Amino acid sequence: MGNCILVANGQGDPAVLTEITDSNSNSYAQTTFNADATQHVEQRVAANSVPSTDLTMTFSYSATSAHGMILMYDIVGAAASPIGAMSIAAGSQSVNADLATVSITPQAQNSVVVFSGVIYSHTTNNLLGGVKWFGDMMVEPLSNGADISLDEADSWGHYYNESDVSTQTATWKIQNNTGGVNGWVTVATEIKSAQAGGDGMAGQAERPL
Repeated sequence: MGNCILVANGQGDPAVLTEITDSNSNSYAQTTFNADATQHVEQRVAANSVPSTDLTMTFSYSATSAHGMILMYDIVGAAASPIGAMSIAAGSQSVNADLATVSITPQAQNSVVVFSGVIYSHTTNNLLGGVKWFGDMMVEPLSNGADISLDEADSWGHYYNESDVSTQTATWKIQNNTGGVNGWVTVATEIKSAQAGGDGMAGQAERPL
């Protein structure tokens, strides 16, 4: 179990996440939020979180949510002040191509950057970039690339930044991308290691719950 929890929340309806509470009284601060006319995504971080094998969490919304997704990350070896760089981006795609979204410049070595995004059409099925890039919630899409209820067909992934603090861009492979994904919104938050430049987060120390 780790010492930092990151919560990613994406919505395809007007329902807004208003509060997160848990059974260990951890405090969740919003790091990023981004929206367009039809959807929004955000990330919240509980720094110095108290872990538990039976942790329960309660999510409160402004309205009933019909098209939403929550992904939680249990991060091991995070710094006492873990929040590093943050970034948001939004746009619209109308061509059949990979989807380049948010760019972020890490502040520290040996950190992890979590990317969270929602798309209006089609299905995300991979985060491109190589061995240090991970798609966290990918499912086999429907034959026509339509929406999938398991993960809302959206963009969830992370990048392990061992030593490179140059700007990185999250680029996604889109399944059955006919005419583009239309509107998209994406956010990114860097979580710094307690051992910057060392091995504190090496070996997939972060994991989605």
